[in-house]
Order: sequence, then structure tokens, then C-alpha cells
Amino acid sequence: MINVLNTRFDNSSKASARAREKGLNKIVEDMPMPWETYRDHVERAVGNIWVSHKPDHGFEGPIMEETSYGIRRDGSIKRKKNADGSEAREVKNLIRITEPSQLQRHGVDAEGSPLPYKGYIGGSNYCIEITLGDNGKWIGEVISRFQAYEIVRQYGIGCLRHPKIGKNGKRLLMRLVIGDVIRMDVDGKVHTMRMVTVANSGQIWFVPIHEANVDARNRDKKDSFSYTSKRAGSLQKAKARQVSISPIGELTDPGFKG
Repeated sequence: MINVLNTRFDNSSKASARAREKGLNKIVEDMPMPWETYRDHVERAVGNIWVSHKPDHGFEGPIMEETSYGIRRDGSIKRKKNADGSEAREVKNLIRITEPSQLQRHGVDAEGSPLPYKGYIGGSNYCIEITLGDNGKWIGEVISRFQAYEIVRQYGIGCLRHPKIGKNGKRLLMRLVIGDVIRMDVDGKVHTMRMVTVANSGQIWFVPIHEANVDARNRDKKDSFSYTSKRAGSLQKAKARQVSISPIGELTDPGFKG
């Protein structure tokens, strides 16, 4: 063993000397592999690391985008045009704002309540709750930060983070926020994935826990890397379960309980 290590050290020293002779800035021009299968061993080791990501379970954050949209008396939205004169994006799921001091301008509805005079697009989403439906199928419901603030304001943080019941009153299987980790079975192999984003539609995107710089790589069309997309139903089929990884890399997997 000592002779093998001496040989590898000698090879590295010779490579460093050749680089100095050629006036290269690199310490070593062409570093030889310690052994032929070194790269394969490193890839296997990295792939088996339990990387600990600290999710932020706090609901605080931006609840609305900054742009306000005018609302006409008939309830339609006054949309701004783009700089080139074309129509701006369609506005959906608008958070409508009412103000009693604006009654003369906007009027009231049939019940005498103030009509909304402007609205905002909701900000980021807080989490997605996976609950068990009456038919045995999984249901995915997204809770925006705006909704999270409303729940906490009316009922307290205990209601927002109830450990067993979802906001729809059904049995809670998982409540996932950005950074939470799940395990699921795909093609007979267990994958450990980290949640990176969730859409209002209930579509969730995951990446392997050992992958880094994922947002930029996912946007780069030249990079073969891409997010893994799932919904509540496909997570159920993959026997998904939420797991935890401690700061020292200990994984706790409760197993599938669908």
C-alpha cells in the first residue's frame, strides 16, 4: 500500500514539475487520476451523501406583487399594455381590495357592501398540503402566503401548522414547503428529492438532494439537468413520504403510509 501511495505522489510531483517548466499558471498541467476508477468512486460517494437542507417553515414573506390593477364597476380588470403596445399578460387569481371611503367612486353591491376598486396578484406560495380524500386518493391544495396570513390572523399559527388535519378538514399526509425532502419509488429505485417550487395549480417540482445551483441549471437550455415534476396523484403512485435529514446527515424515513 505504501508503494502505491508513493507512486501516485511521484506521478503528481512530475506533473507539477512539467507545468512549472512550461510556465503554466496551473499548479498541475494534467493531474493523473489516483486510480483508473477514481471518478466512478467519487460519483458513487457523492450520490450517497445525505445532504441536509434547512427548510423555512415560517409563513412570513411577500403576500402580493407590487403592481396594482384597476377594477371597473362591472368587475372587469383594467389591464396595462406592454411598452410595445401589445396586451399584457392575463391576470388571474386577483386579490381584490375594497375600501369604504371609495363608495362614491365604485358604489356597493346588492347587499350594500363596497365593491372592490383595485386588486393585486398574489405573491409566493407558502406550502402545499397533501391530504387523503374520501375515495382514497391524494389531494393537493396550495396555500399562498396571503392565505397563510389570513389563517394565522383569524385562528392562530396552530391551525396553519396542524400536524394531522389539513385546511380542507381531511387527514394530512404531508405539508411541504420549499426545502422539504421526500423519498419516492421510481422504476424500482428509491429517489430522495428536495422540493424547490410549487405552482398554484398544485404542480410540484423536485431535485435530487445532492444537486446544487439548480435554478440556473434548470433555466439553461444547454444543460441536460431539469426539475422533476409531480402532482398529488403521481406522488401517491410513487409511494412518496416526507423524510427528515439531520444536520449531521442522519436520514429518518417513516415509510409509505398512503
